[in-house]
Amino acid sequence: MADSFYKEALDLLALNEIEESESQQNLVSINTLFDKAIKNAQIIEKDFYESKYIDDAYFILGMSSFYQNKISASKYYFERIFNEYNENDFFYKSIIMLSKLSLKMNDLDEFNLYISMIDQENLSSDEKVMFYLTLVDYNNYKENYKEVIENSLLAINYTKAKTQKIPIYYNLLKIAENDKNYIDAIEYINQIEYCLDGQNVNNDLIDKWIDYNTYLQKFDLISEKLNSYIQLEMNIKKKVSYNLKLINNYINSKNYSKANKELNDLLDVYKDNGTLKSEVSHIYYLLGKIELEFYNDFEKSKFFFQESIDNSRISEYGKKSDSYIKIVNEFNDIEYLIESSNLDSSTSNIALDKNEKDILALNMDLDSLTYLSAQILFYDLGLKDLGLKKFQEIINIYPDSKYTHKSMILLDLENVELGIDFDLDEKKDIENNLTKLDSLIDQAWELLLVSRKKSIKAFHEIYNSHYDEKSFFIIGTIYDNYEKNIDSTVYYYNQYLNMYSNGIYSNQVSDRLEEIKDMLDYKISYLNQKINYRKAMNFFDNNYDSSLYYFDLAKNGRDREIKNFSKDNLELLNRYHYNDSLYKINYKNIDSVRINMASILYKNLRYDSLAVSIYKGIINSSQDITNINNSLSAMTVLDETSSWDSLLFINVQDSNLFNLLIDKAKRDDIYILKNNLKSDILDVNFYSEKYKLFINE
Repeated sequence: MADSFYKEALDLLALNEIEESESQQNLVSINTLFDKAIKNAQIIEKDFYESKYIDDAYFILGMSSFYQNKISASKYYFERIFNEYNENDFFYKSIIMLSKLSLKMNDLDEFNLYISMIDQENLSSDEKVMFYLTLVDYNNYKENYKEVIENSLLAINYTKAKTQKIPIYYNLLKIAENDKNYIDAIEYINQIEYCLDGQNVNNDLIDKWIDYNTYLQKFDLISEKLNSYIQLEMNIKKKVSYNLKLINNYINSKNYSKANKELNDLLDVYKDNGTLKSEVSHIYYLLGKIELEFYNDFEKSKFFFQESIDNSRISEYGKKSDSYIKIVNEFNDIEYLIESSNLDSSTSNIALDKNEKDILALNMDLDSLTYLSAQILFYDLGLKDLGLKKFQEIINIYPDSKYTHKSMILLDLENVELGIDFDLDEKKDIENNLTKLDSLIDQAWELLLVSRKKSIKAFHEIYNSHYDEKSFFIIGTIYDNYEKNIDSTVYYYNQYLNMYSNGIYSNQVSDRLEEIKDMLDYKISYLNQKINYRKAMNFFDNNYDSSLYYFDLAKNGRDREIKNFSKDNLELLNRYHYNDSLYKINYKNIDSVRINMASILYKNLRYDSLAVSIYKGIINSSQDITNINNSLSAMTVLDETSSWDSLLFINVQDSNLFNLLIDKAKRDDIYILKNNLKSDILDVNFYSEKYKLFINE
């Protein structure tokens, strides 16, 4: 009974990943099942402790307590198995669970101790699943997501029950989503659906699948999938919901005519159905969107949006429709102001009669109104093409406007060519109207091609003669972009801000100074992290505590690669230290301890000479052929001049196994830093001096 309740709880726990609407109810049911499993197992523990089922009971008690987050109780039962039943079927499982519990309690020392006792090759399929999922937890802790993915997929390969694969796929899905890896995300969702064996997938998961395939423009695939759902679904609400998702797919693929027809077909069937008010509101909303985005018919779109509101004001799409109507009305008011203007070129004094109520006296610049209109089209209504035309209009009609520069920036970001066309007469007028100052600035810029110093001198002369803001700003930009002189850049930018706190370029200068400051801060932090990493590496062989200290500093730096390698090396040092301790106290499984020590020294820490002595000792004295072969394969890679490979082949008598062992024996990656410690120290001193430019004395 205990086992039955326990397994039922595991299945429900897995399925809880996909039953979001009932998650709380499921959690109650899951805890109830675990309680029943514990209660029945405790009967065996209390009344039948001498029976052959006592180890089974301890295991169920340990696992059920673990899933209920009763850490102490769980650890107690697994330690009982570990200490009292070291030759039964639950021994390796208890070691794996003790390592998992150590990780949960943030005790990495104990985690490494337990994990080092596990021989992967001798694990059963169930034990391998537990082992790989424990490595998943460990690598999640280390933020090493590549290893998380690899171990998750290994766990799935050995997982027999489909429902037990679901939480693993969900974890993989989250990683893929964080990395914006939509191809893998789609595959994981497909696998979750497969594992459900015909059970319903929740809407959130379906929406994700659609969103990611939409991003990849797999519109035909989406249509095929949704049509299959529609054909199978008997529930009217869900059937309409799938139809609306399908129509959205038509809209995303720019098939507006198809979308429009399907929406009207749905209206014909369901518009009077009182149980589908929210869905009908959604239909009218989409019709409004099509009129707005495809036909650019603002009045007709408002009609459909109002119908959406009338059907269900409180629904998601009723609220969206209300928002759209307000934005469209705002846009129409601005357009009316522009069209009603009887002004000269720049300003307007307009009276707007709105709903025969208030008269709004407006005094606004036409360029400002046009810019506001363009913003509403581009940002609020999502009508990018219409918005871009408005921004282009500002550039063409109001070249001296403060909004022209902003418009040009936006057009540039959208990769739109600035279509400012002038006829020959206009060009001549412009040339004739160039001021003396403009000519001097052009000449100074031309000098840049000859000599940066001469160009800077020329801009200084222009500033001294004309007190020209632009010329002073250019001096700073030359030092910044061409000379790469931090001292002079910071000096002139700060001088500019002192003289022109509200100048044309003040925001640009302030942003650039902040950017330089951040760059210096990062450089200093990164270099200090490199220095700490180098010091830690230098202390490897003679000062264990100092090495740990500097790796701990390095793991807290900004550079992710150094951070990860520092974390790895900390763990490796701790693992080696504990194996060394086991070796010194003559631990019963001495060969496995020695092979672990040698592997860490050789593959990770590059202490070849010490690793060689241990490997040779194993080869000469061990009774375990697996350890001997692993040592021979390592020696083959370490010492290519000797005949270790021949000895290995004599033992295995199989070329495939031989090659597999050699591949397995190859070293792990190590982080190699450029330059040297002295160079890094000089660099950090240099950047620290520059950083002082930002510190007020």
